[in-house]
Amino acid sequence: MGDRTGPIYVMAWQRTLGEMMAHGSLLAQSCGACKKWTRLNVADLAALMGEDASLWDRQPACPSCGQPSRIMASAGEGTPFRALSTPAGRRALGAPDPSPKARDFTATELLAFTPEDVAKANIDLSIFCAACRVLRPISLDRLVAGRGVQPVSAMKFRCGKCRGPGSALLSWRDHNNEYRSFDFANL
Repeated sequence: MGDRTGPIYVMAWQRTLGEMMAHGSLLAQSCGACKKWTRLNVADLAALMGEDASLWDRQPACPSCGQPSRIMASAGEGTPFRALSTPAGRRALGAPDPSPKARDFTATELLAFTPEDVAKANIDLSIFCAACRVLRPISLDRLVAGRGVQPVSAMKFRCGKCRGPGSALLSWRDHNNEYRSFDFANL
């Protein structure tokens, strides 16, 4: 993929609905206003829109509140969902552009990060449930409001589905524009 300020080179599993079906991609619709997370069926969308349809920069209305939402894609179970939006699409949604300076973080820095620090550094926060074996994104806004001064490494998380114990996973792009992650469960 390209850097966050230049062209976006789309991976095969996220180009069109037909390729998403062939690669077993997962889709979801995420609303920033009401925090509704709706799983989408790739085969149903392909039958409705055609296999050559692209979901990049689409902003369908949220089924719950009617506000513009975004489409998220994952390569499969256990991998993070990523927004299918270019910088222009992010601006249309009112989201800030990702930081043009991708960088590496040390473990010491990451252990001290509060949810506010995670948001400022443009890092994705997900929770991995050991019981369900599923990785789910988590709302930084909710964490900042509830536990904004506590480091993420000290927080206890529970799965929203089975209520089992979860561990936090941070994901970001390094200076080589490759995704890196840090799992607090492996400490």
